Order: sequence, then structure tokens, then C-alpha cells
Amino acid sequence: MPERNDKYYYTKILINKTDLWLNLFERFFGFNPFVCFPIMDIITEKDLGQAAVRKFLVNVNSYLSFRDLNHFSYNEITEDLKNCIDE
Repeated sequence: MPERNDKYYYTKILINKTDLWLNLFERFFGFNPFVCFPIMDIITEKDLGQAAVRKFLVNVNSYLSFRDLNHFSYNEITEDLKNCIDE
């Protein structure tokens, strides 16, 4: 995972995007930091709005239902999850 100077980086994202909090943690992957952090980074990087976040998380949920990402690196997971964005 990337090094962050601010230890509350991800907390601030969740506080600023309360819809993300609900949509992320109601799913089975929401408590896996190796999936959660790349998701928040992608959403922040792409500046996705509420509707786009919901659609992205639905796509991620479908994508992860057939994959075990526990053995992948942060960068591999991030690249895989970027394919779940509808652009």
C-alpha cells in the first residue's frame, strides 16, 4: 500500500463521503483493507460522484464474487479494480 503522511487519510475520505461508508461496509469485501484501500484510492483519484460510486461498488462486488485477491499485491488489486469503472 502507498505510504501516507496523514494517518487519517482513509478516515477523512469516509467522513467526507458518507454514502461510500454505507455502500462499502455493507459488502463482504468492505472489511478487507487490501480491497478497501484501493477502492477508496480509485474513487478519490477518479473523483466519482455518488451514483458512480454505487455503480462501481456493484461492479466490484460482482467482480470479486469469483476471485480471491488475498494473494495479490496492492498494485495488482488496484489495476484489476480499475476495470470495474463504467466510463
